Amino acid sequence: MNNPCAIEPLTKVRHGRSLTVAVPTEPRASASGVIRVMTVSPHERDHENLNSILPPPRWVLHRARTLSSAVRQLKRYSPLPLVLCEHDLSPGSWLDMLEHIGHIERPPLLIVTSRFADERLWAEALNLGAYDVLAKPFDTTEVKRILSLAWSRWQKCETASMQFQPPENPAGSIRELALSLR
Repeated sequence: MNNPCAIEPLTKVRHGRSLTVAVPTEPRASASGVIRVMTVSPHERDHENLNSILPPPRWVLHRARTLSSAVRQLKRYSPLPLVLCEHDLSPGSWLDMLEHIGHIERPPLLIVTSRFADERLWAEALNLGAYDVLAKPFDTTEVKRILSLAWSRWQKCETASMQFQPPENPAGSIRELALSLR
């Protein structure tokens, strides 16, 4: 059975002697012609950098500096397909955002951003239900690649009327599970 929410393998293309990976850099927009993304970071520079990488009118960025502001905007602009969330928010963190997303009827895919994006953060984020991790400073090609793949996946899930659900969590909350893994 073909799962429309499964991550598609990347197409390998021979280019001279090296092997490169071809991915879409410009995803198909929604019926309204725009792709909406929430960026959650206390750092204005993050918002500015993402705005220059993902310019309007194709991309519409909803900015939030705090977790509480992001939660209010998620309710206001639902469905919002993609959320880029800074690893550390004060107060709170990406784990709190993931916890909140888990209660939304049409949940966005969460992409964690961090200056300290190492293997441990990637493993933790992916195991707990985040879509991916983006390292800072942002690389234009990588941001577009990750967001394009995430947007495609979210669209497939919407088309199939399927919901992305984080893995079952017997420990109760995402934060409790994360702390138990450390």
